[in-house]
Amino acid sequence: MINPQNETTYLRIREVGVGVHPDERIIGIEIAGGAEVESIAWTSGISDGAIDIGWPVADREDGAILVELPHETSYGAWRIWVKPDQLLRRQRHH
Repeated sequence: MINPQNETTYLRIREVGVGVHPDERIIGIEIAGGAEVESIAWTSGISDGAIDIGWPVADREDGAILVELPHETSYGAWRIWVKPDQLLRRQRHH
Protein backbone atom coordinates (compact mmCIF):
# COMPACT_ATOMS: atom_id res chain seq x y z
CA MET A 1 0.00 0.00 0.00
CA ILE A 2 1.35 3.41 -0.96
CA ASN A 3 1.35 6.06 1.74
CA PRO A 4 0.81 9.45 0.07
CA GLN A 5 1.90 11.34 3.19
CA ASN A 6 5.20 9.44 3.19
CA GLU A 7 4.66 8.55 6.85
CA THR A 8 5.83 5.47 8.64
CA THR A 9 5.58 4.03 12.14
CA TYR A 10 8.48 4.19 14.55
CA LEU A 11 8.91 2.05 17.66
CA ARG A 12 10.38 3.61 20.81
CA ILE A 13 13.58 1.90 21.94
CA ARG A 14 16.25 2.24 24.60
CA GLU A 15 19.91 1.93 23.62
CA VAL A 16 21.48 -0.71 25.86
CA GLY A 17 24.99 -1.06 24.45
CA VAL A 18 27.27 -1.43 21.45
CA GLY A 19 26.97 -4.51 19.24
CA VAL A 20 29.75 -6.56 17.67
CA HIS A 21 30.14 -4.06 14.81
CA PRO A 22 30.84 -0.43 15.79
CA ASP A 23 27.70 0.71 13.90
CA GLU A 24 25.45 -1.79 15.73
CA ARG A 25 23.55 -0.97 18.89
CA ILE A 26 21.90 -3.37 21.29
CA ILE A 27 18.44 -1.97 21.92
CA GLY A 28 15.79 -2.64 24.52
CA ILE A 29 12.12 -2.71 23.54
CA GLU A 30 9.26 -2.75 26.05
CA ILE A 31 6.71 -5.39 25.08
CA ALA A 32 2.99 -5.36 25.88
CA GLY A 33 3.37 -7.30 29.13
CA GLY A 34 5.83 -4.75 30.50
CA ALA A 35 9.02 -6.81 30.11
CA GLU A 36 11.90 -5.67 27.92
CA VAL A 37 13.40 -7.66 25.05
CA GLU A 38 16.67 -6.97 23.28
CA SER A 39 17.43 -6.72 19.59
CA ILE A 40 20.06 -5.16 17.33
CA ALA A 41 19.78 -1.97 15.28
CA TRP A 42 22.20 -0.13 13.03
CA THR A 43 23.00 3.37 14.27
CA SER A 44 21.71 4.72 10.95
CA GLY A 45 18.32 3.12 11.72
CA ILE A 46 17.90 4.83 15.11
CA SER A 47 16.24 8.23 15.06
CA ASP A 48 15.48 10.16 18.25
CA GLY A 49 15.16 7.03 20.39
CA ALA A 50 13.07 5.05 17.89
CA ILE A 51 13.41 2.66 14.93
CA ASP A 52 11.36 2.54 11.72
CA ILE A 53 9.11 -0.53 11.67
CA GLY A 54 6.92 0.39 8.69
CA TRP A 55 3.33 -0.52 9.49
CA PRO A 56 1.88 -2.54 12.38
CA VAL A 57 0.83 -6.07 11.48
CA ALA A 58 -2.24 -6.56 13.72
CA ASP A 59 -3.90 -5.54 16.97
CA ARG A 60 -5.54 -7.37 19.86
CA GLU A 61 -8.69 -6.69 21.84
CA ASP A 62 -6.58 -5.52 24.80
CA GLY A 63 -5.07 -2.78 22.59
CA ALA A 64 -1.65 -4.39 22.07
CA ILE A 65 -0.19 -4.00 18.58
CA LEU A 66 1.85 -6.60 16.69
CA VAL A 67 4.93 -5.18 14.97
CA GLU A 68 7.65 -6.74 12.85
CA LEU A 69 11.21 -5.78 13.74
CA PRO A 70 14.06 -5.18 11.29
CA HIS A 71 16.19 -7.69 13.26
CA GLU A 72 15.13 -10.61 15.44
CA THR A 73 15.09 -10.35 19.22
CA SER A 74 17.60 -12.12 21.45
CA TYR A 75 15.11 -15.01 21.78
CA GLY A 76 14.54 -15.34 18.01
CA ALA A 77 11.23 -13.50 17.48
CA TRP A 78 10.78 -11.16 14.52
CA ARG A 79 7.31 -10.02 15.63
CA ILE A 80 6.41 -8.73 19.08
CA TRP A 81 3.32 -7.27 20.79
CA VAL A 82 3.78 -3.71 22.08
CA LYS A 83 1.63 -1.09 23.79
CA PRO A 84 0.19 1.61 21.50
CA ASP A 85 2.15 4.33 23.32
CA GLN A 86 5.38 2.69 22.12
CA LEU A 87 4.55 3.72 18.52
CA LEU A 88 5.10 7.07 16.83
CA ARG A 89 3.99 8.31 13.39
CA ARG A 90 6.71 10.27 11.58
CA GLN A 91 7.77 11.32 8.13
CA ARG A 92 9.95 8.66 6.54
CA HIS A 93 13.65 9.61 6.37
CA HIS A 94 15.36 9.14 3.02
